[in-house]
Formats: sequence, C-alpha cells, structure tokens
Amino acid sequence: LYKHVYFGDLVLNMMRAWQGAVGVVKSEAMVSPAYITAVPSAELYPLFMDYYLRRDEAIGQMNNLSYGVTDFRKRLYWDSFVKVLCHIPTVAEQKKITAFFTHLDETIALHQRQLDNYKQLKKSMIQKIFEQKLRFKDADGNDYPKWKRRTLGEISEIIMGQSPDSANYTSNEQDTVLIQGNADLNGGRITPRIYTTQITKTCEAGDIILTVRAPVGDLAIANTRACIGRGVCAIKGDLYIYQYLEMIRDTDGWRKIIQGSTFESINSNDVKDLPIDVPSSEERKKIAEFFKALDRRIEKSTQRVESMKQFRKGLMQQMFVE
Repeated sequence: LYKHVYFGDLVLNMMRAWQGAVGVVKSEAMVSPAYITAVPSAELYPLFMDYYLRRDEAIGQMNNLSYGVTDFRKRLYWDSFVKVLCHIPTVAEQKKITAFFTHLDETIALHQRQLDNYKQLKKSMIQKIFEQKLRFKDADGNDYPKWKRRTLGEISEIIMGQSPDSANYTSNEQDTVLIQGNADLNGGRITPRIYTTQITKTCEAGDIILTVRAPVGDLAIANTRACIGRGVCAIKGDLYIYQYLEMIRDTDGWRKIIQGSTFESINSNDVKDLPIDVPSSEERKKIAEFFKALDRRIEKSTQRVESMKQFRKGLMQQMFVE
C-alpha cells in the first residue's frame, strides 16, 4: 500500500489536511497509506500548486470538506478533496508567480538565518561574559576590579505577584494590565490578555518581569504600570540584571531550585537568594551597553523578518485570486 512518488506529484495527508498537511514532492520518495497522492495534469506547474494549496483560503476549504466529529478524527478523502476550488492561470504565469515567491522565500530565509545568528551570538556572549571568560577593560586598558558575589535580593527590590479577584477581570484596555504568567510574556515583551479594575501588587515601566511558575524563568521588561499575578514577580533592576537572568534561564540554572514534580515553581526566597556576580559600576555599565546594542540589532532583524512575512502573506492573498 506504500506509494512511489516523483518530483511534482501532490501528496496529501488525509488526517491532517485541515491543518495544511499538503504539498508537492521535491524529490523521489515513498509515502505511507495515510497519504493520498496525485499526478498533476499538463495544465499545472507543480511548484505553483505547492504555494497555492498552502494558502489560508485553500486550507479553510479543506477543513470545511473534512469529515469527523472532532478535529482529531477529521479526514479529507479524495472525493472531497477534488471539490476544492482553484483559480488556475496559464502555465507560463504559474511559473512566473512561483519564481517570484521562491525568490521572496529565499530572501526571508536569508534574513531569518541572520536573526538566528544574532540570537546565537548573544547566548554565547552572555555565557562568556557572565562566566568572566571575557572581560571589559577601562579607558587605559586595565582590568576592572574583581566581581563580588551577592544575592539578587541584596541588589534589587523584588515584588511577588498576587492575583486580584477574577470577578474584577475585564477586557477594557482603559483598566490596568494584568500579568499572570508566561502566557502574557512573548519574546521579551508583555502581551496582555486580561485587564483588571482591582489593584493588588504592581510593577512599573522598566521593571523586570520573571515567571515563577511553570515554565520558570521567562523574562520580559514591563512597558507600563501593571498588576502582577501569582505566576510572576517584578524585579527593580537594570539591563545587567536582566541579561544575567537570561543566562540563568538559558543554562537551565533554575532547575537546581525548582520545587514540585507536576507543577514547577520557585518561591520568593528562591528569587531573593539567587547568587549573582556583580562587577564594578563602570564594567556593569559597559556590559549593559554592549547587550543593549546587540538587542537593538536583534529587534531590528526581527522586525524585518516579521515585516517580510506579512508582506508575503498579503501578496499570497492578492496574487492567487481572479
């Protein structure tokens, strides 16, 4: 029942088609009985269909044509798949459209690799600097004083979150942002889902937000005053402390003190007693400036990639309609 497929053949996973599991074969292969396969006619340029059938509109059609009482049991059979409506230009135009999107995808991939390299560089530099394998020099080229071992609670104020009554939750953006846990933290940014009219514990713009419940160690910088729930704490710290906490997270440093086997968490003493190596104020400033510049590059590169992806999505919608 396994099928032999060749370049240009269409392969469709009938159990996952509603999620977009459809594509054109790029090299000779064998596929399992879970897949439906088809050979394109002379009216089709195969790689064009690879783009066409991955559009939201096409996937939506396949979802509507699938059978099943739940998403997990949905199936798209051949007699239903052939009902998907397509607007097909000439083969010559199909090739031009495909070449355009192939070039655009290659450009996006290039910028994505650049972004990944920046992120990898940052992880590497964080580890080297905070392990003191790489040190900054003063204006005369001399070493700064040795770093001192302190605790996070000694060098910063820490506020543990306390959730307000859920009866006070709202969706009104004029109310106070509620930060409850990692679901509200996204790539170092606060992405609020809920607002509240009741204020318990608060953070201010510029405070470091740290998740203290699974997954422990996610970070963000608050961009406004907010109410902090039980899943997070606020740290009155600077960029140096933020980068140090990034190093703890990326090296799985919280693992040593996490409590709970089914629901992991850390308490206020765990956060306050966290050891942190502190350089002189001048070296600390240089470290912060270095990572601030690197973060700007990462942010700019991220925005470029996201902008290109949105541009691509818009073109996909515009170019594949009559």
